[in-house]
Amino acid sequence: MYKKLNFLLGGIVFIFCSCNQANQLWPIYGQSKTAKTYELSITDSSSIITNNGELLKIIQPHDSLFVEADTIMYNKPTTENKSVFSKYQPTTVLVHKSNPSVKEFYCFNNGGVQLVGYQTADTLHPYVAFAEPLSVLPALDQISANTNTYKQRWDNTKQKFEDDTKMASKVHLIQSGKMEIDGEIEEVLIYEVMLSGDAKMPYGEQELIIPDAFMVKSNLLYGKTQGLLYEWSIQVNRNENAGSEPNEIPEIKQYIEFIKYQ
Repeated sequence: MYKKLNFLLGGIVFIFCSCNQANQLWPIYGQSKTAKTYELSITDSSSIITNNGELLKIIQPHDSLFVEADTIMYNKPTTENKSVFSKYQPTTVLVHKSNPSVKEFYCFNNGGVQLVGYQTADTLHPYVAFAEPLSVLPALDQISANTNTYKQRWDNTKQKFEDDTKMASKVHLIQSGKMEIDGEIEEVLIYEVMLSGDAKMPYGEQELIIPDAFMVKSNLLYGKTQGLLYEWSIQVNRNENAGSEPNEIPEIKQYIEFIKYQ
C-alpha cells in the first residue's frame, strides 16, 4: 500500500488529530526496512497464505522472480513539517529511498494510524493534506477503520490550501494467527486495505472531475513484534505498444506484486 501511495499522492481544512496513543505495529521514527519486490503469477493468488497445521504459512518467492529492492525510512518530522501540519501533529515521516522527494506524514489517532498528508517536488502544489486524515491501520482492538475525505492542495501562487478531489480508505482485518518468522513464532495480523477516489482530467480550459475513477487494493501482513512484514496486490499493466497493427488490442498483463519487508 505504501508503494501505491506514491502513485495516488497527487489542500486543507485543519481538523485536530489526537496523536497521543501509538500503535505497536507502526514505528514512530528512527527505523527503516528493506522492501524486496517480486512478480508472481496470477495463479498464485490462492496460495499466498496457507495453513500448516496450527501455523499460517506464506509463500516464499524464488529468486528468479525478484524485481527490485528499496528502503523505506520512518523519520521524525522536522520543524518545517510540523508548521505545515501543525494541527494534525504528525509523528512519523515515511520516505522511500527510491523516491525521496515524496514524504508521507502519519499520526496516531486513538491507537489507529492515519495519513495526514504528503509533500512532493511539485513547485506549485508542494503539499497535500486531507480534510480528515486517511485511515491506513486500525487500532489493535478494532477490526476495521474507514475514512471518507477530501484532498486539499497548497497553492504557492495563491498562498493557501484549496479543495481538490474526494478520496476514501477502507481497512479491514481479514485474518489472524501465528506464523514462523526467522525461526520464531510470531503472532500476525492480515489487513485488506482499499483506497479509492475521484480524478481530474483536462476539459477545454477547465478540469473535469471523474467520480470513483480509481481503486487500488492491497493485503498487508504485520507481526505484533516485528511490524510490517509482507504486502501483496494484483497489478494490471497495459502495453499500448504491443503489435504493429493499428486496430490491434493492447496487451494486458496481470500479475501479483509481492513485497517482503525486512
